[in-house]
Amino acid sequence: MTYLHDTDKHHTWRRFDAAEGHPPRYLRKPDHYRALLVLLSATSLGLAACGSNSATSAASATAAPTSTTSATPTTSAGGANPNYVKFTQVPIPPTLSVDFLAINQTTHRLYDTNRTDSGVDVFDISTPHAKFLGTISLAAPPNGIVFAPDLNELAVGLKDSSLAIIDVSSTKSIGKVVTSVPTGGKGRTDGVAYDPKDKVFIGVNGDDGFVSLVSASTNKVVNKVNLDKGLEIPAYDTADGMFYIDGSGKNLVYEVNPVTGKLVKSYPVGVPKCDPHGISINPTTNQALMVCGDANFTVLWNMSTHSVIKTFDQIGKGDAVVYDAKVNRWFVGAKHYSFGARIGIFSANPAEFLRAIVTTKAEDANPTAYDETNNIVYTVNRQAGGLMSFPLPA
Repeated sequence: MTYLHDTDKHHTWRRFDAAEGHPPRYLRKPDHYRALLVLLSATSLGLAACGSNSATSAASATAAPTSTTSATPTTSAGGANPNYVKFTQVPIPPTLSVDFLAINQTTHRLYDTNRTDSGVDVFDISTPHAKFLGTISLAAPPNGIVFAPDLNELAVGLKDSSLAIIDVSSTKSIGKVVTSVPTGGKGRTDGVAYDPKDKVFIGVNGDDGFVSLVSASTNKVVNKVNLDKGLEIPAYDTADGMFYIDGSGKNLVYEVNPVTGKLVKSYPVGVPKCDPHGISINPTTNQALMVCGDANFTVLWNMSTHSVIKTFDQIGKGDAVVYDAKVNRWFVGAKHYSFGARIGIFSANPAEFLRAIVTTKAEDANPTAYDETNNIVYTVNRQAGGLMSFPLPA
């Protein structure tokens, strides 16, 4: 890769190699300081990479990664060929350290868990250009977040081992904290999920090795389930009414009954050294997509048989997976993927890798969210301190 410089010391022209028959392009990377001063600046911060089982890299002639049905996949060197997309950036000082995003599709509000200012940032996303509305202050830095549509509430895992419950029912305000529910752990409460049938939140204390089941009616812990250390992200399966939690510590998936408050069973992921960090379930097919935390793979899982269907090596070493039913897509945040940080996009029926949006830094490409009204995918730009977004590619 080569770099060309113009006479303006504030800009660098970065050369990106040609792909799929297109000539080389030169994309200008705006000055970091100026990016913070522009509320809605369309900046070329990333590329899209689309997977192909037969394409080769124009830069290196290395075979692109291919999907495999093997339970012990082997990595294809290289990475998928690049296309080009433009990110729109919405700066918010101070620089973000965001774990997750959540969207209320009805009121067109997007929420992020901003560890830097110990709050939940709120955005109006009624148009394709997000507008920062303000921050809901919390007692401690936040981690995971889930929106409960039937309650118009957010549940947020906090560093002080509690679960913050936030009322976001009014569109006249950004929201208010209802209560903070202590889980009794020493470490942070991280990932969270919601069971709408039984009105139960689950909070994961991965460092302590337990999960808490919190009644959404009383805002009190009703059960505590001891598992293993290294727990990651929970997901609720509407098909069987169970919570499933990634266990990166022992490469397992745990099934927890939200009503009895008991561990049903733990299952091997089925891919060695995957150590899953993110999971999301398509309730129609009852399949889950899990991104490995320590391997360059994403795993498609059968929730009925609790076993691997196939693996994808076009993306891996990630932290988050989001499924959106309206567009029937999974979005995978893979900030540590060996061939570059990116957001993977998968169809969900049939489940296939579609493409990867390559971001500029590993700290990006972690949380993702999809705006169903405007067809916009959101992630974060930690260096510039703001959201990044792009239209969902056709």
